[in-house]
Amino acid sequence: MKILFQLNAGNFDLEYAGENDKSSLPVSITENIGPSQRLSLGVINVLNPKIETHEEVHDTIPEVIVTIPVNQFGATDDCGFSPFADDTSPSRDTALQNQCTH
Repeated sequence: MKILFQLNAGNFDLEYAGENDKSSLPVSITENIGPSQRLSLGVINVLNPKIETHEEVHDTIPEVIVTIPVNQFGATDDCGFSPFADDTSPSRDTALQNQCTH
């Protein structure tokens, strides 16, 4: 992870929801992220056909930002990390059926 944050970049989007080892990622980020760098972590697993509830997404975010300064943290989905050859992302119809209505 150290080499990633040595890149001359200000913003990083990282998969998190689909990670098998969620415990080490925030610690590694905290140890290596620069003070002017911003990080967006995926809190929606686009490879799992199960649609997360609002509560599940909400509960994922606090476990991440405990170790990452709030002004450097953003949340996104794991979009863009899907393997194209065996993409099992939920269909558009599934996503539209589960839209937030408020």
